[in-house]
Amino acid sequence: MFDVAYREFGDVDIVCPGSGVYEPHWSNFWCPPGSKQSRDAVDSGSYALLDINLTHPLRTTQLAISNWLHPRELPHSSPFPRPAKVSATNRKRVIHIASVASYLPVSGQRCTGLRNSLLRDSCVPSRLWNNDMASASTPWRRGLDAWVTPEEVAEAMLSCVEDEDKRAGLLLEVGSGRTREVATFNDPGPDSVPEAGIMTRNSTVGDDEVHGFLESSTVWSRPSKL
Repeated sequence: MFDVAYREFGDVDIVCPGSGVYEPHWSNFWCPPGSKQSRDAVDSGSYALLDINLTHPLRTTQLAISNWLHPRELPHSSPFPRPAKVSATNRKRVIHIASVASYLPVSGQRCTGLRNSLLRDSCVPSRLWNNDMASASTPWRRGLDAWVTPEEVAEAMLSCVEDEDKRAGLLLEVGSGRTREVATFNDPGPDSVPEAGIMTRNSTVGDDEVHGFLESSTVWSRPSKL
C-alpha cells in the first residue's frame, strides 16, 4: 500500500484508515460462524468485523508510523526524492474513522511531528444503510431521524489535519449539525435525541432481532465442524 503511494505520489502526509462497518449480519456476535447469516468460517479464529474495525486501522497506523519515522529509499526509477522523515516541521497525521473505535495507542507525539486522531460518526447515509432502507425492520425512520452528512464528517476530518488546537489522541464525535470532543473522563455520553444523528427512534428493532436470533436453533446450534 505504501509502496504504491510513494511510487505514485512521492510522499504521504495523511493516512485515514476507515472502519465504519457496524454490526452487519455477515459478521455479527449474534449471528455466530456456522449460521446462514454469517460469512465467518467456524474454524478461522477471526471475525471480519474486527479485522475491518480494529485490526485494519491498528496495523495501518503502525505501517504509517514505520514509513514516516524510517522512510526507505525509493527505486532509482522513481521521479521523486526520498520521502522526508517526519519531524516537528514536517508533520504527519493519522485520522481513524470508526463506528466502534478501539483507541489507538498513539497520543502525544509532538516531538516526532506525529498526531493521531479518531472520529466517531454515526448515522451517515451509506450503501450499508441504503441497502436496508426498504426493510420495515430498519431502525432509521425517514423524516423523523437525522442523517450525519458525509460533508460534516469530511469537515471534521479536515479540522483534525489543519487545526493546531486539535490535540494528539483526540476523539471527535460527529453528529448532525454538532461535533464535539469526547472527554477522557466523566464524559456525558452521546446526545440521545434522534435529531442529533447519533441514535434512532426505532432502535428497539435491533433488540427484537437479537432476541429472534437467540431463539433460533438454526442460528445458535453448535456447528458440526467443532
